[in-house]
Amino acid sequence: MEYFYSYLNGEDIHRKLQDKLVRDYPKISKDCIYIDVNDCAQWLNLKNIICHDDKLYIYEINYLADEPSCFKNRLLFLKKYNIQLKILNETIVDIEQILKTTEFVQSTIRKSIYDKQMEGIHKALEKKRNGTGDYGRPKITLPDDFEANIKKIMRKEMKHEDYRERLGFKRSTYFKFVKDLKDSWKQQELERSLRKDGKY
Repeated sequence: MEYFYSYLNGEDIHRKLQDKLVRDYPKISKDCIYIDVNDCAQWLNLKNIICHDDKLYIYEINYLADEPSCFKNRLLFLKKYNIQLKILNETIVDIEQILKTTEFVQSTIRKSIYDKQMEGIHKALEKKRNGTGDYGRPKITLPDDFEANIKKIMRKEMKHEDYRERLGFKRSTYFKFVKDLKDSWKQQELERSLRKDGKY
């Protein structure tokens, strides 16, 4: 069987892509088209249906997922079931090669994050020695359920603005903490992946 999947960030793009598929690629049945908009519900549905040796078409490689860890996991799933990944122009994607490239990029990102963290720590310690700064807890303390609530927001059970106002944080401060949290998730996912591969 031949299927199509895409991850999108907006409803307008969703409708345009569906129209394009129906118009220009009639060989892909409408029932075999799975498009996610800001979530992964359709990908989960596709995983339950697609079979060993099937073909999966994507619009472009960057439309397979929006997060590096998610991108890698989806490639690993396709590899496990020997599912051929193809761009709509019939270009075959070499999953093994993409995985190797992804692992290299992830290891580079991990080292970069570590180097930046150490640089920040050294600067903070230097300021403390010079009496121009403090090294310790930040002045703003996050609530214990901050991570749990951000996960609720990711599941669309809450909204960022409502939660930010409830905390009384400035937008820049709030989204800095959100970014730091997401970065820590990526770091944890990367370390789990490296441990699984025996590289960490």
